[in-house]
Amino acid sequence: MITAQELLAGPRGRRCCLELVRLVASERPDGADLTTALFFAAAARESDGARLITASSQRPATPEETATLINEVPLDELAEPVVRTAFADAVASARPWQELDGADVLAAEPAVLAALRRVAAALVVSPHAAWWAAPVDLTGQWLVERPGRPPITGTDAADRLHRWRSGTLADEAQAVRERPADPREPISGTWWSTPPNDLPRTSRWLPAGGPTSWWLAEDEVQPETATARKVVLDREPRVLELRTATDWAEVCVRHPIDVTADRRHDWYRATGRHGRWCLPDWAEVATEFDAVHLTAAGYLSAAGKAIELPDGSACLIGGWDPDCTYWLTDVMIDNSRPLMAEGDD
Repeated sequence: MITAQELLAGPRGRRCCLELVRLVASERPDGADLTTALFFAAAARESDGARLITASSQRPATPEETATLINEVPLDELAEPVVRTAFADAVASARPWQELDGADVLAAEPAVLAALRRVAAALVVSPHAAWWAAPVDLTGQWLVERPGRPPITGTDAADRLHRWRSGTLADEAQAVRERPADPREPISGTWWSTPPNDLPRTSRWLPAGGPTSWWLAEDEVQPETATARKVVLDREPRVLELRTATDWAEVCVRHPIDVTADRRHDWYRATGRHGRWCLPDWAEVATEFDAVHLTAAGYLSAAGKAIELPDGSACLIGGWDPDCTYWLTDVMIDNSRPLMAEGDD
């Protein structure tokens, strides 16, 4: 089980709490004051927020005023669709390649953060969040095929990892030669820290919502429908569980690959940190593990923030989806019985 303190330690966890209280308020006849306050307070913290506020007669609420409104929202019973939507909105709003948006900045304001502690406390004990800290569900792992994307096969994992490692090293060497060391320069490139995207990426299937990777996805638009295929396991896989920022840091310490020059500009914008960066060498990780799973709790508490390492470098979880499992070895995908995931509407 994730704690309220852990949930609020990460920008995505804070955003999940903010979205939750906004959704609850939006369903109440007296909730307009909070939803309006959140809109204008967040807009004022966007890089172009000043223009929006100038064009409106609405004065943005202060963090203290916003916190007072948050404290007035009852959180006795949280419906499953509200919890799921708040989580999905928190994931969809992630942008690890640029600055936090206004709502993320607002959620970190001390007064607002203090008010969100009550929201987090209600959220972590909700039965609809009980699966967030769960390890990979080996009874059912589903690969989601999005419309218009090439199909993912479960073969040639070793070759794909080798190509990824070679490409990552080549990109870093090129960035060292060609990119400025000043992280404030307006340069963008590769910002994610996932294993290669042509490896199978799976998730559990929830009774409400279907496969989590369908509706919990960074930098994606949820399609109305998607095809899901089940992974067939012929043995017990060795799974690296990433439950906390500490777990992520440990794998970076054991298997580091330096990506400072290639990632510094994007990750500086996302975190404000200037220094050395690394990510896990997934080709080396594959010598110890068959798969790597990021729990939903691990995502909410750690994704999108700088995770400091003992040697003075740092790492970042970016581009991952909550409850996502990447397969670092060949797996069989059952193409005989695909299922369709469909939206609530």
